[in-house]
Amino acid sequence: MEEKLAQLNKIIETILRQKAWAVSLGVGSFLTFEFGNQVPSEKKAHGEFHVWIQNCSWRIQQLGKVLACSEDERSRIIDSIKCLENLSLLKIELIHDGFDTVFTFDNGVILYIFTIYSEEYENWMLYTPHAVYIIGPGNNIDIEVRSSS
Repeated sequence: MEEKLAQLNKIIETILRQKAWAVSLGVGSFLTFEFGNQVPSEKKAHGEFHVWIQNCSWRIQQLGKVLACSEDERSRIIDSIKCLENLSLLKIELIHDGFDTVFTFDNGVILYIFTIYSEEYENWMLYTPHAVYIIGPGNNIDIEVRSSS
């Protein structure tokens, strides 16, 4: 576990200070956003690094004010997640008890992720050019190597 956490933290270092782009709301309250250069895709534009938040609760705050939570009306969520667009990522902190996660951006914007499954579903994933880092369920981290083809 410690080795996987160290690998994840090393990858996280590579995306710090990069700007989030293509922030979007997916099925239910799933969130996705991109970092790095755009890579060719037949479907949707993706960055070199792609974050997919799923199967968890979350809250976006700016300077202490709650902008939206995962169970709010879709229209409120869509309006609120726009604040993440083009913000630089300053820090990602995994809180070891269940791997709740805090994404800190500039302009005082913070995205909190709260684990809601201990055994079945992942909380979030970080797609990189060479691997996918899967956080959750519970305090589990998996790393799946991506094929180069």
